Amino acid sequence: MSDHMYDESYRKEWALEVLKFMVARKNHFEETLRITKEVSEALDRNDRVSVQMLLSMRATELEGIDKTIIGLEQFKQQLHPQAQQEIDQLLKEQEIEGQSPEMEKIADTAGRCRRLLQDIIAVDKRMSRHVAGADSFYKE
Repeated sequence: MSDHMYDESYRKEWALEVLKFMVARKNHFEETLRITKEVSEALDRNDRVSVQMLLSMRATELEGIDKTIIGLEQFKQQLHPQAQQEIDQLLKEQEIEGQSPEMEKIADTAGRCRRLLQDIIAVDKRMSRHVAGADSFYKE
């Protein structure tokens, strides 16, 4: 893709592809949060079998997140340097000049992923403190 002239058609083409990666990432984050909450509930019930099963499911979702990060980075490396810069800005939820609706969705989805990650970490902290007490990975 990097040999294309940098025009609106090229911009739309990469934006749609980036949006696919971001929607997949968001979906994996949403599922990770749902499963994390279920793990927490299973821990409260002292249901070890469910915890083990759910942790395996969660690991699959986390691998999915990693794949979207790697895939997007590999895709981005094929693009025009200006496109790479614009993608980086969108992923930081920064507006860019001439931003299309697809680009706005990329930035919105990046923000949603960031908030979902914060929610997952909050549940993880509660679980860690519940299970490990003073030896929790998360220190105050």
